[in-house]
Amino acid sequence: MVERTFGTRNFIVIYLTSGVMGNAVSFLAGPNPGVGASGAVFGILGGFGVYLLLNRRLLGQMGRQQLTSIGVIVGINVVMGLASSGIDNAAHFGGLIAGAIVALLIAPRERLFAVETPINFETPRMALRTADQPASRMVAGILIIGVIVVAITWFESGTYVTKIPG
Repeated sequence: MVERTFGTRNFIVIYLTSGVMGNAVSFLAGPNPGVGASGAVFGILGGFGVYLLLNRRLLGQMGRQQLTSIGVIVGINVVMGLASSGIDNAAHFGGLIAGAIVALLIAPRERLFAVETPINFETPRMALRTADQPASRMVAGILIIGVIVVAITWFESGTYVTKIPG
């Protein structure tokens, strides 16, 4: 459903940037970074949540229910992550944040428009139309996440290095 909403290209961008950011935040959180795809999956949740928030007026009750479901899924995972060892909450949060940041730039915006046909007797029928964002916004999202990841990696790479006096 998320890929249909965002389109394949934007879905892949959110997935990949979230995965990279999730792993970078995991690296920042400790000496044993995770290398899984859970940060990317959380990025998809964050991205879809932003889409639902941006279009909440037009999506109505269905959108609110989906947004609540995302909140419940994230909440359950946070509780499970805090209660269990071996779950990389840092990667989850990093991916969630990256997905939200990128989605703020590239999420489709839904608009109402009138459809006039001879059948509806001059009373226009309303329909939703998706307004896709320009590719430059996708590039901006990739660059923003890239800069954050490079900054995290640069900052954190010096933390685990032991300098030998000499």
